[in-house]
Amino acid sequence: MKIKVPSQIQFGSHTYKIFLKDIFDDDSDGDALHLEQEILIRAKIPSSRKASVLIHEVIHIVSRVFPTQLGERDVDCLGEGLSQFLFSDLGIELGWSGIKTKSMH
Repeated sequence: MKIKVPSQIQFGSHTYKIFLKDIFDDDSDGDALHLEQEILIRAKIPSSRKASVLIHEVIHIVSRVFPTQLGERDVDCLGEGLSQFLFSDLGIELGWSGIKTKSMH
């Protein structure tokens, strides 16, 4: 089942925009920018990796908006587990065609 990635998602009263990005300052594949309310995903990685990075960044946002005590290792484990369930076990595929590429600023 293919699901289109929305250009923005809501967490509590906060709306986060989702963008692809060509260049990151480090070797990460994604970032959740809380002050800017943006999720950035590296553009030139396989679609399956984009999907798991999106889940990872969403967990970071959920942990921030609905305060929890999740560390990076917790986020990694939850992200990989949810990605396995959603994308392998349930066969969900994410469509990225509607997501804009954010240029560097």
